[in-house]
Order: sequence, then C-alpha cells, then structure tokens
Amino acid sequence: SLTEIPEAVASLTSLQQLELTRCPRLTEIPEAIGSLTSLQGLQLIECSSLTKIPEAIGSLTSLQHLYLDTCSRLTELLKAIGSLTSLQQLDLSRCSSLTKIPEAIASLTGLQQLNLSWCTSLTEIPEAIALLTSLRHLCLYTWCS
Repeated sequence: SLTEIPEAVASLTSLQQLELTRCPRLTEIPEAIGSLTSLQGLQLIECSSLTKIPEAIGSLTSLQHLYLDTCSRLTELLKAIGSLTSLQQLDLSRCSSLTKIPEAIASLTGLQQLNLSWCTSLTEIPEAIALLTSLRHLCLYTWCS
C-alpha cells in the first residue's frame, strides 16, 4: 500500500540496497533519491503506477544493479541513465509502455546484462547498444502473435 517514498530516506547516505517490490500505488520516486550515493542496488519491481524515474538517478554513480521489472507505466528512461557508469545489470523487462531507450545508454560500458523482454511498446534499439562492449546477456524476448 506504499504510495510514496518518505523524504527521510534521503538521509540514509550509507544505504547500499533499496528494494521497493510490489508497490503498485507508488507513482513517483523523489528527486531526493539522488543523495543515496552509496546505493549499489535499486529494485523497483512491480511498481505498476510508476511513470518516470527522476533525473536525480544520475547521481547514483555507485549503482550496479537497477531493476525496473514490471513498471508497466514507465514510458521513458532519461538521459541521466548514462551517468550510471558502474551499472552492471539493467532490467526493464515487462515495461510495456517504454517506447525508447536513450542513446546515453552507450555510456554504460560496464553493463553486462540488459533485459528488455516484454517491452511491447519498444519499436527499436538504439545503435549505441553496439558500444556496450562488456554486455554478456541481452534479452529481447517478446510475445509473438
């Protein structure tokens, strides 16, 4: 039943993992999340009312794992995603409203796993994906009818 993340979470500057799973009423992530500079893992799984990720996510330069699985109303990733140069895993599976992956993804040179399965509104993958030289697992599985 969580509908918002309290601003007080921003004061947890030593926090390494933040898991918000099955929060279907959560509609936004506060900009204050950018102060969690020690964060290594962020899970926003099944947050089906979440429509965007704040620009402040670009401040999470220690982030290694970002899971946005089943954020079905998420329509875009911001260019700030390119600042997450420590990112190793990015899971956008079942983000069925996601229409575009920004070219800034090319900056994620340490990215090893990218899951875009069931992103049914995604019509193309940017050419910049060719610059992800550490990528070991790319999942583009979708339902074929």
